[in-house]
Parts: sequence; structure tokens; C-alpha cells
Amino acid sequence: MTILGRSLGKGPLSITVEAEGEGGAWTAVAKLRAEVAADEKEAVASWRLPNAAVVPGAVSVREVDGSLLSDARFEDLRDLEEGGTVWVTARAAGLDGRSVQVVLEREDPSGKWVEIGQATSTVRSGAVRAGVTPAPGRMTKLRD
Repeated sequence: MTILGRSLGKGPLSITVEAEGEGGAWTAVAKLRAEVAADEKEAVASWRLPNAAVVPGAVSVREVDGSLLSDARFEDLRDLEEGGTVWVTARAAGLDGRSVQVVLEREDPSGKWVEIGQATSTVRSGAVRAGVTPAPGRMTKLRD
């Protein structure tokens, strides 16, 4: 993390990294010390984003502008049958009128992720719903 500015001072800066919770409240997740360069225009601190917990079937993405794509999921797991359209829904706060591309993939036996279909849908009323029709024969072994 690099902080640029003017007259940052000679001593180290104290930095608090915060994360926005589900209710919109911000909570401190890390407190850092950034060493200021001799010209007092730059301070540098090291910090890594923590690995997000992997929750099968759940996806969230926050854009720099604050918009949030969350709670992405299959509408009905029965749609995962060979040859049918797979419906995916998600909340899409701050994305009304924008297009969202949904790419459906499966992991093959070698561990490689293979695209089996994709769709594009427009966000309306803070939600998106897209129907992905997989290419014939691509759904094999998707379900356990």
C-alpha cells in the first residue's frame, strides 16, 4: 500500500484499514505503520488482503465505485441437468442499467476450469438474473 501526498511529516503514519460489513458499518481489520520517505511525499506500508473464505455457490464482488455484486447463486439446482438452461441470480447494488456477464465453468479431472457456457444480462432493481445454456455435452460430471 502506498500513500501519496504533500507534507506527510517526518515520522511514521498510523493507518487503519477498514472493511464494510453487511449492514453498511465499517470495522477496522488492520492497523499499520507506514514509513514516510525523506521528501515527505510518500509513505509505504505492507499489508495483504486476507484470503476470503470459499463458500461453494456464493460469490461477491465489490467495485471501486462501491457497487456490489453479491449473493450470486443458482436459482434452482435442478437446472444443472444436461441440456437445460441454468439460471443464475445475484443482488447487484449500484449496478442498475449495467450489463453483467455470467460465465459458468466446471472443474475437469485435471483441476483445470473449463467454460461450459455464458450469458449477459442487464441489472434491474438491484438484481440480475441470467440464463446460461451450456454447450451440448459440457455439463457432464458437474453434479456430485
